[in-house]
Amino acid sequence: MIKYVLLTGGSGGIGSSILNKLLKEPMYHIIVTYRKDEQLSLFESMGYNRITPLRADLTEADDIKTTSEAVKRIVGKKGLYALINCAGLADATPLAYASEKKARDLMEVNYFTPMMLTKYLLNELKVYSHKNDVGARVLNVTSWAGVVAQPFIPFYNASKFAIMGFSESIYYDLKLDGIHVVSVIPGITITPLLSKTTSSAFEAISTASNSEKEKYEKNFSMFANDPSQGPMARFLSTSDQAANRIIKILDKKRPKARYSIANDAKVMDVFVAKLLPTRLRLGMMKRMYGLKT
Repeated sequence: MIKYVLLTGGSGGIGSSILNKLLKEPMYHIIVTYRKDEQLSLFESMGYNRITPLRADLTEADDIKTTSEAVKRIVGKKGLYALINCAGLADATPLAYASEKKARDLMEVNYFTPMMLTKYLLNELKVYSHKNDVGARVLNVTSWAGVVAQPFIPFYNASKFAIMGFSESIYYDLKLDGIHVVSVIPGITITPLLSKTTSSAFEAISTASNSEKEKYEKNFSMFANDPSQGPMARFLSTSDQAANRIIKILDKKRPKARYSIANDAKVMDVFVAKLLPTRLRLGMMKRMYGLKT
């Protein structure tokens, strides 16, 4: 029996690894979104037998709706087994130098896209759940930035807190129709997104005065070096490792509402966010970023 899966962000990072691993399981037909024309060649090389690529700019509301309509036509009366929201943007900047467009694009992709895709495709998820013993599921790939805030990534934090709260709220709602809603926290993962976030902090203050640059640069030590290229790399998860754990969750008959799938994610989600008093948590972040106490 074919199980239809909609995967966003399948052209790179964790999403690309998820796509490759899904293709090894013959029961899945993957509908995958992409934004740039050159990304289409990635899917062409895999063949179209079990992949249906859909071009979509996930910062545009009309594209999200068009994508949903296309998915409805593809899955038909079989329904949608899974929606995996893996597309994501990140940005590091002091608030004074933040770009409103970047902030809005980030919220669109990280929060509004998963929210609206879930809403638009709710009937297709219900159809699958009502026809099968195993319920449909929505997997939102989030971040521990959605449980613990960090300096200089205000919009990324806001978007991840938003999707975590959204996921937990609709967990109760969609459960009435047998649909599982799962938040997956992968931890810091070696992907192109990590490198982009590292460089964006310094790009943000490139036009600032020398005194302003001096003020912020000494606090950007956490961004100064790409952690995927340094000694900490051996402690980080790869996209393949994250994808392996996500596929196991996808295949579970009754998945839990929340999974932290890397050691750093577990520390932040279980210990820092839930057990550490606010004063100590803030102090820890200040020391990590060299901020004045």
